[in-house]
Amino acid sequence: MFGVEGSGSNVSNNLDDFARAQGAPSEATIHAVAELLQRAGVDPAEVGRIEKVKLSEYQSAYKDSDGEAHVLDLRAASVVLTPSWESGPEWPVIQPAAAIDVTFRGSARKAPPVADGMERALILPDPQIGYRLGNDGTPEAFHDDAALDVAVAVARVVRPDRIVCLGDLLDLPQFGKYRKEPSFAMTGQAAIDRAHGWLAALAEIAPVDLLEGNHDARLANYLLDNASAAFGLKRASTPDGWPTLSVPYLLRLDELGVTYHGGYPVGIVWIAPNLAAVHGVKLKLSQVLDDERICVVQGHTHKAALTYKQRRTYHGPALMWAASPGCLCRTDGAVPGVNVGIDPKSGLSIDRAQDWHQGLAVITYDPTGERLPVYEFAPITDGICRWRDYLIG
Repeated sequence: MFGVEGSGSNVSNNLDDFARAQGAPSEATIHAVAELLQRAGVDPAEVGRIEKVKLSEYQSAYKDSDGEAHVLDLRAASVVLTPSWESGPEWPVIQPAAAIDVTFRGSARKAPPVADGMERALILPDPQIGYRLGNDGTPEAFHDDAALDVAVAVARVVRPDRIVCLGDLLDLPQFGKYRKEPSFAMTGQAAIDRAHGWLAALAEIAPVDLLEGNHDARLANYLLDNASAAFGLKRASTPDGWPTLSVPYLLRLDELGVTYHGGYPVGIVWIAPNLAAVHGVKLKLSQVLDDERICVVQGHTHKAALTYKQRRTYHGPALMWAASPGCLCRTDGAVPGVNVGIDPKSGLSIDRAQDWHQGLAVITYDPTGERLPVYEFAPITDGICRWRDYLIG
């Protein structure tokens, strides 16, 4: 805080806005303070609030050149102010998403039946939520809001026992290894808020598992490479909490009841003893099967695919499959990456359609692992998802 002292009583008309903004003290007091600020060279725009004002009247005496005494009536003011920047910088700092109260409700719509003892998992791949600034400075999504919304709608129809998000929930291009477009500036908060809202909608329908993908890991890797002293810092007295600069903390996952599976690339969600979900590293599903030797669903490739293998085991031949349900992100080239160009005139990206496939998957599985899981790919086209004989959108 800083103080200003002086005297005077005239009101400066050009400080009326400051006087109105302070409001609570008397108008005469505020105008007196405003004039003091002007005399002291303090810009009223830098004043956050007035902490203390002291006005006093007193007398003083002096003798003139003829030795005659004179008495003067004087007034003085003492002001203690708080600067506008006391609570932080004016530009927005990335913060946790605004809290959303989630109450598990399920869906009122009747779901198609499953065989006795079987359960369903809804698998949601790679949304890559992110924004870039348009020419007018407004954030524009390079993720697909329609696909995100239809995924929630599918969850309400399927009524799964659990929802598994395969990773790359956030794109985080400003922390990646590729060239950073100027339009990525100041868009991280919008992406975090959108991702939190989407997870909240899913968490009202079924328990949610969220895998860390390579894009989600960008934030932690950036800190390790460029600001290692800030890596792992937590709020005071929260030894078991998430670091404040981490995806789970910023997304408020604990408040939503979402289970986070970090440690990319080794993070895994066990859906059943013979079924697991990973974000993925390898692009060929045959290699994935050779590594895991169980049924496995993965993200990362953005391509819809399914492959089967039969292996010799101690108990006899065992059939298994590996699948990728594509992605939920845009496929028109808007997502930042190695294949995106920058227009030298506008500074914005030049889109080129990718060989990516938009969709999601429903897996019917035996929690005991005794029966082979049944995999169903549900493609999304123009915001409409087809699952069995349902058109959802």
